Amino acid sequence: MTNMIHVLLVDDDEDEYVIMQEFLADESGFVVHWTDSYDDALTSMCRSEYDVYLVDYRLGAYNGLDLSYQAMLCGCHSPIILITGMGDQTVSAQAFETGVANYLHKDAMDKNQLINTIIATLEQHR
Repeated sequence: MTNMIHVLLVDDDEDEYVIMQEFLADESGFVVHWTDSYDDALTSMCRSEYDVYLVDYRLGAYNGLDLSYQAMLCGCHSPIILITGMGDQTVSAQAFETGVANYLHKDAMDKNQLINTIIATLEQHR
C-alpha cells in the first residue's frame, strides 16, 4: 500500500478503538481515527472526510443503521462497513438495504479479516 487509507471508527466504546488500532497499527498505510459522537460522525460522513467508515451497530440512543442511512441521504461517497456483535441475519439484510458496503461480525473478526474487508470494500467502491 502506497497511499494512506484514512479510517474513521464510529463506536461509543473506546476499547473498540484500541482493538482496531492494534489490528491496523502494524499495517503501514492505515491511519485510524475514532469518534463516539453520532453527530460528529454524521458531519464527517456527509463531507466524505475519510476513505472508509467502520460503524458499530450499537451507538447509544441510535444505531449504525440510522447513521448509515442519514449519511447516504446527505451524500456520503465513502464506503461504510457495519460492525456488530449480533449475528442476526435481519441486521445484515437491513445493512445492505441501507446502502452499507460491507458487514463484519465482531466475534468472528480478526486482523486479517478486517484488513481484507477494508481493502476489498475500497477496491469494489472504486
